[in-house]
Amino acid sequence: KINETASSINLDYLGKELESRLRELMIEKNKLQQSLNRYKAAGLLQAKVILDHAKQKIEKGEINYIEWTVLVNNAVLLQLDYFNLVRDLKKIEIEIDYLTAN
Repeated sequence: KINETASSINLDYLGKELESRLRELMIEKNKLQQSLNRYKAAGLLQAKVILDHAKQKIEKGEINYIEWTVLVNNAVLLQLDYFNLVRDLKKIEIEIDYLTAN
């Protein structure tokens, strides 16, 4: 009887822990999705504009390779931030799937 009660208490505790973790993951997922939407709307476009600008300027000889490298690096960092957000979102989605699988 004591073992059954202990098992029941342990099961209740684990259920509450699971629910809590799922809530945390859903909150984080929503935050990441909002950030991704912002990057899609502005960040990736800004990266493309920077890359196009750098290409035009270097071809016209208006900037040197160091300045071109700085511009390209800034654009690549914007793209990298986006891909890191995608990766983080996918990791959370995988964890949610794992925790909710029967």
